[in-house]
Amino acid sequence: MKKNNIRKISSDSLNYPDRLKQIKYPPKELYYRGGLNLLKEKYVLAVVGTRKITGYGKQVLRFLIPEIARKNIVIVSGLALGVDGLAHKLTLENGGKAVAVLAGGLDEIYPPEHALFAEEIIKSGGLLVSENCPGTEYLRQYFPARNRIISGLADVTLIIEAKRKSGALITAKFAFSQGRKVLAVPGDIFSAQSQGVNNLFNERSIPVQNPEDILNVLFGRRPAGNMGKGRRKASQNAASPQAMAGLTVEEKQILKQIPYDKPVVISQIIRNTKLPAARVVAIATQLEINSLIESADGGYLRTN
Repeated sequence: MKKNNIRKISSDSLNYPDRLKQIKYPPKELYYRGGLNLLKEKYVLAVVGTRKITGYGKQVLRFLIPEIARKNIVIVSGLALGVDGLAHKLTLENGGKAVAVLAGGLDEIYPPEHALFAEEIIKSGGLLVSENCPGTEYLRQYFPARNRIISGLADVTLIIEAKRKSGALITAKFAFSQGRKVLAVPGDIFSAQSQGVNNLFNERSIPVQNPEDILNVLFGRRPAGNMGKGRRKASQNAASPQAMAGLTVEEKQILKQIPYDKPVVISQIIRNTKLPAARVVAIATQLEINSLIESADGGYLRTN
């Protein structure tokens, strides 16, 4: 530990991360390198996804992460290849602070090709964390347990590209069980790398289309104009003829599920309409582009 400048903190310490104390089975000890105070910051976002990132996934990260990092939001991930590594890289490039949660001992870095990158995280004021003591090998069974720490350190977890069976979905399940919010970026319905993340919309995940969606959830704020005075009551859910003109049957079906005064989450719309999750997300996106609905508090409100 001394040779590698690794420190240890126990769960009964006053400096132990508060968010982690709140989860089921918090690590009894944390080993760390870097600034542990980062975990006391007000806003922390976990970003995870597939190791086999596609061009679409890279484009999404380059669109979302820079603005988030520049807002002094700490970004937690797993230092893995693919989504995790690129999220860390973009965080550092935009002056943000990165926290990498590892599954083995901090005296060795896995994957080895990210060893120098891990040093960059430390030098930039970031943090490396593990519940396993130095010398612990990176065995397969340690990675799912590591994922509960990633979600447990954050207020919100963002999923970008994930197969039907993936570590990112395990992280999402931990976040749900910990009472944390889960955001997901809709993916290509024909891509295997998106099947898992698209299925999250059948649960309680919140769709993300831009950095503002993430900031609104983190900051707990509504977009301007939502829920203001004069908002029509839920009993007035019937669309005006002008609003309904030119819409497809599915668009009308979805629009009828969205009230004026109380946001409805995408998972509820999916259950009510019995349409495929990816289809509902795509149509809701188009309805928002057409100013018929708007994002609010993790759901959608009618505007027209």
